[in-house]
Amino acid sequence: MTLSLIKRAEAGNVLNRAEAESVMEELLSGRVETAEIVRLLSAMNRWPVEVQELIGFSSVMRQAGSTKPRVGCCQRTKASAATHAPLWRSISGW
Repeated sequence: MTLSLIKRAEAGNVLNRAEAESVMEELLSGRVETAEIVRLLSAMNRWPVEVQELIGFSSVMRQAGSTKPRVGCCQRTKASAATHAPLWRSISGW
């Protein structure tokens, strides 16, 4: 699927939102070879990026960047207590 979209971008066609989302999902998944990424970026660099392309790319990146709290034995349940003395103690020597 990405190859057909890369060819469309190379031909100067604007990707719609769904196509841009599809491309970004594949890019972020790591399934796209470096040569294909270079082709896509080179093609997109020839023309101004359209609003619907930006919306598609950013929505997928926003979803991929959202995190959920970890649950389990390594999860912190509360903040640590302060480990340093107040400033006045370090100055006064107490």
